[in-house]
Amino acid sequence: MLSSIVCRPWHMGTNDRRQLPSFNTATMCELMQGHYRRGQALAALGRLAEAQQAYEEVLRIDQNAAQVKEHLEELKVRGLRPNNNPNTCIV
Repeated sequence: MLSSIVCRPWHMGTNDRRQLPSFNTATMCELMQGHYRRGQALAALGRLAEAQQAYEEVLRIDQNAAQVKEHLEELKVRGLRPNNNPNTCIV
């Protein structure tokens, strides 16, 4: 698992940027990384719905954040396991 995302402001969709308050590029990167790290922490605690919300906030800023999309897919898989136990097999 990666500890942080790479902030590439030139990949941010112009539509998403218009919907957010006016921030400079550095602030947008910090905001995006903060949501990403929050999602990681919440996922580690098993609070999957909250983690999903945090990751979706990242995608609101940068819809091309591939790592975040991967983490959202992992959350979907984890959500199918009883008690969110990563060692439980699904047959």
